[in-house]
Amino acid sequence: MSADSIWFSRVLDEFEAQWKACLSTTNGGAIAQPALTEAITLAAGHPHARELVWELILLDMSYRLRTDHHRPLAPSYFGLPGFELSEDQKNELHQMEAATTAPTIGANQRESLKQVGPYTLLEQVGHGGMGVVWRAKDRLFRRSLAIKVLAVEHHHNAELKRRFVEEAQLMGQLQHPGIPPVHDLGELPDGRPYFAMKLIKGKTLAALLVEQARSEQSGPHLLAIFEQICQTLGYAHAQGIIHRDLKPANVMVGAFGEVQVMDWGLAKVVAGDRSNLEVIPGQPSTICTVRTETPDARTQAGQAMGTPAYMAPEQARGEADDLDERCDVFGLGAILTEILTGNPPFTGRNIQEVLQLAQKARTDEALDRLQRCGADSELVELARRCLAAAKRDRPANAGALAQAITDYLGRVQQRLRQAEIDRKAAEVRAAEERKRRRVAFRLGIVIGILLITLGGVGWWFVRESDIVRLAARQRAAGQIDQFRVALKDGNVGQAEILLKRLHESPADLNEAYKSNLFNSAQADRDVITLRGLDRLFERRWQFIQEELVEQILFGSKYTVFARQQSQQAGQTAVPGLRETKLREDYAKLFRDHDIDLYFGLDESRVRQIENSDIRQALINGLDQWLLLEPNFEELRRLLDQVDPARGPVRKLLRERPTRKLSLDELRDLDHHDHPPNTV
Repeated sequence: MSADSIWFSRVLDEFEAQWKACLSTTNGGAIAQPALTEAITLAAGHPHARELVWELILLDMSYRLRTDHHRPLAPSYFGLPGFELSEDQKNELHQMEAATTAPTIGANQRESLKQVGPYTLLEQVGHGGMGVVWRAKDRLFRRSLAIKVLAVEHHHNAELKRRFVEEAQLMGQLQHPGIPPVHDLGELPDGRPYFAMKLIKGKTLAALLVEQARSEQSGPHLLAIFEQICQTLGYAHAQGIIHRDLKPANVMVGAFGEVQVMDWGLAKVVAGDRSNLEVIPGQPSTICTVRTETPDARTQAGQAMGTPAYMAPEQARGEADDLDERCDVFGLGAILTEILTGNPPFTGRNIQEVLQLAQKARTDEALDRLQRCGADSELVELARRCLAAAKRDRPANAGALAQAITDYLGRVQQRLRQAEIDRKAAEVRAAEERKRRRVAFRLGIVIGILLITLGGVGWWFVRESDIVRLAARQRAAGQIDQFRVALKDGNVGQAEILLKRLHESPADLNEAYKSNLFNSAQADRDVITLRGLDRLFERRWQFIQEELVEQILFGSKYTVFARQQSQQAGQTAVPGLRETKLREDYAKLFRDHDIDLYFGLDESRVRQIENSDIRQALINGLDQWLLLEPNFEELRRLLDQVDPARGPVRKLLRERPTRKLSLDELRDLDHHDHPPNTV
């Protein structure tokens, strides 16, 4: 259901609740009739304002026809500010008023009803569907009672008379604190029945829900009220009675917290298997009324009796013979849903729409509201079970539901008690902490004197410690600077000696770590790489020397012949195979230094070389590798980015695979543009 429909229904429900509060007040009419103009002002500006105002007018007139003795009433709605009635609407109001042929209880009738049996009537306090409720005085016991009299307009309705008497008989036989006791049942001279019952002074649960909605505060006390309602209905179910009209308006909450389930006019004695119900010791197991003793007085199939907004689907469909305790369980779930979400399960613009939703068990919107209401998941799940479309999925009866609510509230109370225990324990700990602080304060005064005396000594020690750390940091910085100079110069022997000294001075090295001056792992790797480059260069120079000696002694033809013979003999000392092994060693050395060019070139490799302490040594090693593998494009591109000055030399070497350059070509290269290693 849309948000507009929910708001529409809420305005109507609140307006009706104000009327009910006005009719049920027991304080001599101190609660005034609800102001229709205020409700119309609230609806102003809404897209469906006209439809809402018309529904408010119809609702207001239906209640005024019961209480207002001035006629005609219809014209009083013709001049409402901001709302002009159409002719059809005016005619509908006239017809509605004309249809109310039976007069309300006016002044003359009040005079004729000053005395009902032994009871003196004082004032009218309520008006329901079948009867009128009066506050009366019991002259014999000098106590206040409530007298319910069948309404004048139902004087000749035998069915309503039977229901009225059945309500009195049921309430009289159900002896429970949550059901108003009936003290007397009689008949007026005109044949209308009446009965005397306890006078309940308080508010309806509907009025309490309206107050909670206005205050926008949660009401945990409402769950305690709901628990008493469930216990009352659990007792009724144990006696084979179902209420069939459970809603907040039929629950009275007394000034001292007593909860009474009212209006048993639609209650019914159910037959069938009741083995799952608890039998109350000392109570009759069978309830007898005029309906149970009259075979043709049963509710006919197809009659939907009750309040649609709270009605179980099977009850809304008029399946009278299939109704059992679980239709009341649905009604209890509907009350719980309104407590948690502010609205009953079924809401609509008119009673027909609400009844259709109830008949089709359209509880999706109510279940969604429950999911978003923020209540405990255990409580939400219980409400969802009660609202199940299939009655087999609901709790068996109100007794089972009451036990579930009692268990839940018990767990809540246990959590609250535990929270209170924790709070008290925290307070005790806080008191002990304050006590310890006072003791500590006194000790602090004594200790303070000692600290003042020893402060100078402590400051001197701290200062000396700082001086020691500063000296260690300066020594470490000096050694690290010397180490880095040795790395940049390619002096691997000096670098190894300095690195060893750093490792032999843990205090200096620790200060270097704290100051972010030194990375031991990187330093070790740089030394290892520098040593490896020196060894590879020595091996390559040795190969070149051996090859030159062979060419000088035996000539180039002999060198070619010697290579062929060595290859046939499977010897590894052939220069070509030695160069291949040397290329692999260069690749492995740079891969160990996290420079792997076989997986492509990226900017991180360039930045790594440019920021390295052995930058020049890495470039020289890469150049030596390029001489061994001149067609390695990724290697050439890397060198061109980190050392573009040697680009012309590399280009000439690439054009001369034999790596021999003429004196004229070398003369054309300006040696001033190249670093010493290139020259």
